[in-house]
Amino acid sequence: MDNNVDPNLQELMKKGGYFYKHDYGRAKRSRKHLKLSTDGLKITWKAVGQNEVVPDGSGTDRGASPSRSILRSASFSRSTSITLADVSHIIFGPYTDTFAKKTSHDRVDPRWACFSLVLRESRTVDFAAEDETSLLPWLLGLQQLIVYFSPSPVGVAERWTLPKLHLQKLRLKVSGESDRTGQGPYDVVLSAVLDVSQEGTITSEKATVLQA
Repeated sequence: MDNNVDPNLQELMKKGGYFYKHDYGRAKRSRKHLKLSTDGLKITWKAVGQNEVVPDGSGTDRGASPSRSILRSASFSRSTSITLADVSHIIFGPYTDTFAKKTSHDRVDPRWACFSLVLRESRTVDFAAEDETSLLPWLLGLQQLIVYFSPSPVGVAERWTLPKLHLQKLRLKVSGESDRTGQGPYDVVLSAVLDVSQEGTITSEKATVLQA
C-alpha cells in the first residue's frame, strides 16, 4: 500500500468490526462481523449472533483467492466477500433503494449509522454501524482502499475525507432529529443551542448532535 492508505486503519479493519447488513426486499437486518482480508484485497463478512464476539485472529478469508464478484462460501459459517477493486464509491447515509424500500420502523438504525458500498456493476452492499466510535475510521479506511485499487483516477472532490465525513454525519444527525421532532433543520440546531445554554451541560442528546 502507498502512503495514502493509513496502516493503522488497515489494522483496525483487519481486526474486524460489527455491522448490521440490510438486504433489498428483506425487512429485518442481520448482524455481521466485517473485516478486511489479510492480503488487504477484500472485505469479508459472516453472520454472528446478537451478542456474539468473534475472537481476535479468527478470520473468514482463510487465504481465499480474490474474486471479481460477490462470493459466498459453501461452509457452514457462510462468509461473503467483495473485492475492493470492484467498489466504485461509498454512499454515507440511507440513500440507496435498499434503505428507501424500508419503513422507519424496519430501518431501526439511525441515519448517521447507514452507508453503502456501490459496486461497479451498480449493485450496492448496505450496512449500518453497530458502534458509533468505529464508523468514521471504517469509512475513511474503506475510502482510502477504494481509491488505491481504483482502475481509474478518483478526483479529490469525489473522495470522502475525515472533515467531510464529520460534516455528513452531523447533517444526518440533524435530519434524523428533524424527522423525529417535526422541526426544520435550522430549528433543530437552534433548539439544541438553546437547550445547552439553558442546561449548562453537554450531556443531552441534542448537545451530542452539536458535538458530532
